[in-house]
Amino acid sequence: MGYTKEQLAVVHHADGHAIVGAVAGSGKTHTMVARVIHLLKSGVEPRRILVLMFNKSAQEEFARRLKRACADEGLPVAEVQTFHGFGLRLAKRMVEAGLLNGAKLETEGYTIRKLAREVLLRVNAESGEDNQLDLNFDVVTEFLDTIDILKGELYPTPDERWAATLADVDKRFVRGFSLFEEARLERGIRLFSDLIYDPVMVALRNPEIQRFIGDRYAHVIIDEFQDINEAQMTLIRMIAGTRAFVMAVGDDDQTIYGWRGAKPEYMTSLFRKEFAGASCYTLPHTFRYGHSLSLLANFVITRNTNRTDKICVSGIERKTALDVRLVTSNPGAEALKIVQEWSASGRGLHEVAILVREYAHSISSEVALLQARIPYRIVGAAPFFDRSDVLGLRAYLQLAAGGLAGIASFERRAKLVQALLTTPTLYLRRDMLESIAEAVAERPQDFLAIAERAFRNDTRALPFTRDRRLRALDTWRWAMSASGNKKAADLLGELLLKTNLQKEIEKNVPDPREAAEKIRMIGQIIRLARERGESPVAFVAFLDQLADDYGAAEGRDDRVLITSCHRAKGCEWPLVILPELTDGSFPVIRDGANDKAIEDERRLFYVATTRAQERLALISPMDQALIAMSKTGKSDPPPKPLASRFLYEANLSVAVEGLESARKVEPDARCAAIIGRYRSVQCLAE
Repeated sequence: MGYTKEQLAVVHHADGHAIVGAVAGSGKTHTMVARVIHLLKSGVEPRRILVLMFNKSAQEEFARRLKRACADEGLPVAEVQTFHGFGLRLAKRMVEAGLLNGAKLETEGYTIRKLAREVLLRVNAESGEDNQLDLNFDVVTEFLDTIDILKGELYPTPDERWAATLADVDKRFVRGFSLFEEARLERGIRLFSDLIYDPVMVALRNPEIQRFIGDRYAHVIIDEFQDINEAQMTLIRMIAGTRAFVMAVGDDDQTIYGWRGAKPEYMTSLFRKEFAGASCYTLPHTFRYGHSLSLLANFVITRNTNRTDKICVSGIERKTALDVRLVTSNPGAEALKIVQEWSASGRGLHEVAILVREYAHSISSEVALLQARIPYRIVGAAPFFDRSDVLGLRAYLQLAAGGLAGIASFERRAKLVQALLTTPTLYLRRDMLESIAEAVAERPQDFLAIAERAFRNDTRALPFTRDRRLRALDTWRWAMSASGNKKAADLLGELLLKTNLQKEIEKNVPDPREAAEKIRMIGQIIRLARERGESPVAFVAFLDQLADDYGAAEGRDDRVLITSCHRAKGCEWPLVILPELTDGSFPVIRDGANDKAIEDERRLFYVATTRAQERLALISPMDQALIAMSKTGKSDPPPKPLASRFLYEANLSVAVEGLESARKVEPDARCAAIIGRYRSVQCLAE
């Protein structure tokens, strides 16, 4: 594989800092390897070159390609590290020098979660009755995620710059952070995030210590620079010291981890502010997809204002088909049709990825695939029928369908009982929750008696907690006595009213985004139940059959992949399907959303669409306004579009036509032709 002139400019960059904007699929790894080879050939010692990657798999792949390239050239291999791998080494050096306390790296999930629960119990003890945290799995996970976020932003820094932004973090979690750090240090452990946080915080508090970090390298090359947080940026400053030249490679248009501290500003302005005089390069050619998708991606992402000015142009002779489906039916059924068409043409199911904005949006596709006996695997979440929110509703339906004794599996009964006891939360301690679940699994016919006895014997329960549990008993009795003629959807609708489940979720899930997704997940299940129009007995049997079908296909290699748009970053597939492209579903925010939030969502849409190599299928509700606008060459969505506003912005008809226009000119002139077509349409739109 050769190099474009833009890639060669990066490879042969002279001394000085540099920032490289690389569009999706632009061959940045290929270019970075060549850059390291160029430095080695120029006489730079391998020990003076550092390449920093974000995760282990990327580091291993880069190291493998670099090793092969160095072997071909007869050169020694330069150092390739992850940020956390470098942090681990740095922490060990600081411990040896007496600058940092020794500690064990704790990777055991059970131990970490146990410590987090202990801390949150202390937080609850300090809070009033009406401000208790439910210590379920999801809340503990969210607390640990928040700790990582705060550490990524170096909270608390010496200048206390976080004080103005802590309003976005649950105050109970902020208090928990302090308690967690006290407990962590007392026990002498470090978590994964501490590998950067601990040494950086030590160095920040004592600038003299920074000499242990800086001026050891002549060249530092950083991959996926758009994803860094403040802790990593601070570490880069320290590594660079006063001597190293830093080359940052990334794409601000793919900054989709904002909740982890990533900001497009690191690419657009902060790097050049930090490293004055930096040269700027762009890798505009993609080698993943064709001109039509390039145009679509450009039309959408250039709506963002907080970005560098670059245009993505295909550098290969590949037609990437844009398959837009406007449907009045279930989007999952349409996704199934597309998969079946692909399979019928002789292509493999493993070449297909269904990307969802939220896992709540996977349900319709999962159901359709399971009913058609098409195997799939889901990454990043459990199959919909095994998710905690769905299991809770399933448990209530089981009560109405004849009770828990109707479930043959002991393990399944215990799982459903736990879901029942947490939908909504009853603030049960983990040991109590497991004890009740095990007892009921053994004697399901005695469910109410076992639960009531456990509740009344819990002398540690607060008054408001005891009241909640007694009300839950009444709700379970209601479900068990529900009329056999009642539809599953109707029963679930009444359940939401009786339990005030939506407000309970909003109150007890600290992250509003996670709470909203849980609510939408419940809405999707009720929609499915309404579509089927079945009794609780029939609907429960339907869910069980789907679970059995999924289990039967596990282990097969040729399966459709379902995953989130966030997890798709860095990946590619011949066929990518995006279902549920309704405004409000993608983007998930509705009226009143600020520009920053919309730009965040637009970047995610850009990432999702640019994973496709041969075919991109976009499934949207039927929207006559979108059809009409596609004929005008304009792309501004109406005030309240039905289809995703991003489909309007994509200017789909022009994107498809742009491919044919590009084929009419010589290959060397195609780049200019595509850019010219893009610019002309933008002028019309304005």
